[in-house]
Amino acid sequence: MHDTLTTATPGLDVMDKLCHELRRPLAVIHAYAELLDDEVSGALNDGQKDQVLTILSAADELAILVHSLYGLAELDAGRVRTSIGTVDLNRVCARLHEQYLPRFGQANLEFALRVEDEERVDVRADPDRLRLALCQLLENALKYVPPGRRVELAVSSDGELARASVRDTGLGIPAEELERVFERYHRVTRDEGLVTVKGAGVGLTLCKAFVEAMHGRVWAESGDAPGAALHVELPVAARSGANVREEERVS
Repeated sequence: MHDTLTTATPGLDVMDKLCHELRRPLAVIHAYAELLDDEVSGALNDGQKDQVLTILSAADELAILVHSLYGLAELDAGRVRTSIGTVDLNRVCARLHEQYLPRFGQANLEFALRVEDEERVDVRADPDRLRLALCQLLENALKYVPPGRRVELAVSSDGELARASVRDTGLGIPAEELERVFERYHRVTRDEGLVTVKGAGVGLTLCKAFVEAMHGRVWAESGDAPGAALHVELPVAARSGANVREEERVS
């Protein structure tokens, strides 16, 4: 680990400013769409509710894209900055389940949340990086799992390590592809050929980089049963808590 640099990397500095300028109008769009969804200005018919949901979903997708662009700039610069603190993994996943439920519904996918412990599951992580890492797993499920299937976001802990998993009943991942799904630009190849989906092929690469910068690990599983599972594992935080620590991993 290295101390945070005091001088900005030119490419990162430009990207940071660009992403900042994009986040502001996105936040406004999302806020007003939520007001419409809450029917603050009046009742909506079913068609209008669907239109508002489309706006919210598109705003969420664009926000993730903006964060991903900055993440890629960090990777290209060879450093990923994190602010490590204590984060409740249960709460993060519950909020993501609520946020993504409409989008999974639009994709005709069942989306479930399962937690083994109803209490807090505190981990040592950067809350923004953790959220974005898990978003990449959920975005991956939206792209690859066929309609009519099931996706589950699950949280578990053994007291030392905590895990967030995205499991699905989709097509699965060939054994020879399990180690490669986190490679940049890699696309899964099946017997019938290359799987074609939208996207740049960098989401899982970002997920891996963010998780490893938080001293965690990420991996994929796919066995005889239908579907696949992608796991994020992080160290459990001490009960007494700890101060936030800013770190920068240089690759």
